[in-house]
Amino acid sequence: MRSLRNQTEILVQTSADFPVELGAEVVYGTDSAMGKIVSKYNLAKIDLTTQAVDQYILDSAAKSKEVWGADPDLNAVLNFVNGLPTYSGGDVSMKQAAGVSTRGDALLNSMAGNLYGSSSDRVGAKGVSDDLKIKAHDNKPFTVKTNPLQDLLSSRFSQIVSKVQLNTIVKSINYSGDKIVITDKEGNQIEAGKVIVTTSLGVLKGGGIAFSPALPLPRLLL
Repeated sequence: MRSLRNQTEILVQTSADFPVELGAEVVYGTDSAMGKIVSKYNLAKIDLTTQAVDQYILDSAAKSKEVWGADPDLNAVLNFVNGLPTYSGGDVSMKQAAGVSTRGDALLNSMAGNLYGSSSDRVGAKGVSDDLKIKAHDNKPFTVKTNPLQDLLSSRFSQIVSKVQLNTIVKSINYSGDKIVITDKEGNQIEAGKVIVTTSLGVLKGGGIAFSPALPLPRLLL
């Protein structure tokens, strides 16, 4: 089976008679770009907000918000996370911006670090806040009931698979003009209207790809 996340062939031992999702499986936003694709294909969805009550872990105990009641550390974390769209502080990490107690650190790390693909001491609060301000979907989490997302992506983008270039090292991305210009290590250039960059943080911080203009600091804090 192929993992969408790791892009490698791996051996999976399972007795399931259906495809097992190995990559991302949760879609955020029923009216997001991916949500609209799922709706277009008329695939059955599972609304994850109706499946269980959120549990929050403090002192190695998992309890609902109602059971924790007025716990000050839980409320400090929730107030910070819920207030991120209106955050007006400086370009600092989530951990610095939140200023929660040691007891609440792990919970903050989960909700404001892991959720964004890193840890709370590396994710920039202002960068996330700026993105949340322009979010244009309802953010409701759901998963597809019967088909793995790999099937969905394969069907939706089958016509462009032949255009994918593998083993092509990108050296620079110039997004200063109307068109974005991507240059590979051989000097070949491609023009595009939009570019999605999924390189590791190490590549970005090490200057493996030269951006023009340079990336803003909050992006490099992620």
